[in-house]
Amino acid sequence: MTLLKLAMAENYFVLRQMPQAEKEFLEVLRPERVVMSWRWQGGLEDPGESRLAITLRAVPEGTELTLIHSNLHDEETRRSHEEGWTGSLDKLDGYFLQLGPNVR
Repeated sequence: MTLLKLAMAENYFVLRQMPQAEKEFLEVLRPERVVMSWRWQGGLEDPGESRLAITLRAVPEGTELTLIHSNLHDEETRRSHEEGWTGSLDKLDGYFLQLGPNVR
């Protein structure tokens, strides 16, 4: 399950949000950090409000992405979100590997 789709180009990134979630951007520090609240409409996936922080940092190999999704309702919800984020980030990694070593 992809909660946010990340699209990166040059030195910025864009977040495309899912319409079935309520969210509020709490911090935007372009091009390196976004922090937002997140609540599923109807509360079916996770009945509470969680917090999502995405940070980008230049490293010698390219760009390091750190994603922290906190304040999740319970352990089952945490595991579900971890699986979703892991799958999404693996796809993002595969995309950049296809672009070749000169893409940072």
